Amino acid sequence: MSQTTVFGAVQGHRRSGQCGFMTSRSEESEHRHDVTVWAAQKIAERRNGGIFTVDEVPDESERKEPAIDLVGHDEVGTICLEHTRIEAYEHQTLDNLRAMSIKTELEDRFANGLEPPGRYTLAIDTGELARLRKRDVRGAADRLGAWIRMQALPVPTQPPLRQPNHVNAKPPVVPARTSLYRMHCSPEDDGTFVVIFQRDGDVAETRRRMRIRKALVEKTPKLEAARREASATALVLEMNDYVLSNPSIVQAAIYESAQSIDIPLPDVITIVDTSSGDGSWMIYEVKLGDWWSESATVGDVGIVGSDS
Repeated sequence: MSQTTVFGAVQGHRRSGQCGFMTSRSEESEHRHDVTVWAAQKIAERRNGGIFTVDEVPDESERKEPAIDLVGHDEVGTICLEHTRIEAYEHQTLDNLRAMSIKTELEDRFANGLEPPGRYTLAIDTGELARLRKRDVRGAADRLGAWIRMQALPVPTQPPLRQPNHVNAKPPVVPARTSLYRMHCSPEDDGTFVVIFQRDGDVAETRRRMRIRKALVEKTPKLEAARREASATALVLEMNDYVLSNPSIVQAAIYESAQSIDIPLPDVITIVDTSSGDGSWMIYEVKLGDWWSESATVGDVGIVGSDS
């Protein structure tokens, strides 16, 4: 079943031509040192270590061999950290950003609503929007806007009919699979227009589980190789998903993957959810030493810190 929800947006400046994707460093970067430092400070506070101080950035100085992202210390000792982003599918972060840009464009254009009565909801499938160049977002919104204006959905009945009052479209008519709904929605029955996103949640989480296992297999040996005497190792997994974001599912997937691989695990594994934008990050402790969170082992969410 598809799940829909909407959060905030991010911006950035790096260009990349891989597979036709135009990206920016803060849009898709795997190396977010600000996220890693923030997580390190939360780890330091959790072990009563006071202030975390960065000592080295090995992945910027070591070019010949794989290197971890950060080495630093608090009052307790050294912490070696590796960061990676876990996406539901390839280029998911960029895909979400393009979706949010289109949402903003359309809701601005239809700020005065459509023909009343009824409330209009445009549901856009995510997954293919990352292929849009940043400069093409407005054109994509133009195509969607023109298609919306061409529709003549019947006046919604009250109570509603068994079948939803809607119309569908797909590429090349519109940039992505799209549905426009017109339903009674008291008291907002004045033609209000909103945009939501939808995605096959089961498929997305299956792909995310594969990426989590890949992250553990690739990142954990790097951390173990970088381990120093009396140091702690920490794997910081960033999650930035506006459309479908469930930390309890992600924690359970981490635990499941960890049980299936026969390599030394980091001392600490945390999730940093950055999907609500700067200033609203959340951190979830998944593993501390031999302890695993209840969320990881039975699936209940446990928020242990925020950026507030």
